[in-house]
Amino acid sequence: MRAGLVSSLELLRSYQWCGHGFLLGQSNTWGEKFQKREQCLRRFGDNELDAIKAYLQSLEESCSSGTKTAGHLSCVEATEIIGSCKGWPAVIGDPEFANDAFEKFKQQLRRKHREADYSYVMENISRQVCQKYGITESDLKKRGRMNTRTEARAVFCYLSHIKESIPLSVISRFLGTTISPIAVLVQRGAVVCETASLKIIPS
Repeated sequence: MRAGLVSSLELLRSYQWCGHGFLLGQSNTWGEKFQKREQCLRRFGDNELDAIKAYLQSLEESCSSGTKTAGHLSCVEATEIIGSCKGWPAVIGDPEFANDAFEKFKQQLRRKHREADYSYVMENISRQVCQKYGITESDLKKRGRMNTRTEARAVFCYLSHIKESIPLSVISRFLGTTISPIAVLVQRGAVVCETASLKIIPS
């Protein structure tokens, strides 16, 4: 609704790219494939009917508050949150609750390293990744199609961002690109590292 894709809570019920309909008990919705409905509704009431009523009331109050950017994060902050590269993170609740939730997210962005050490950490990861894949460090900074170099870049981004908590914006400058492709590479690197049990330990 904040994005203007639907104009009312009533229309939101049938919007297929949202978990709202599933929480209300509608069948054949995308949410049933991944949402834990009971766990979510339990936060609003002890039984299903009361929980749905309280959930809808919470949404109505939020929509009528006139606040469009409760818990607003900058574009860079939003992409820094793990798992948010597919879209803006969202919090259901009143503005105070949303802002509190996002403040907790921001606390998670506190870094393991001083900003002055980012380059050193990334250079160290770069050397290990390049040695593992048999490429040069200059090759790592070149864009390419699905090949060894691309996989090496993905692993580098994953280790730098997820393991060492280096901001995506810093990694993008190191590789000479923008934030969006780095976010994609982080996800791809996670798959590579998890499926191949890649043994690279940044130090």
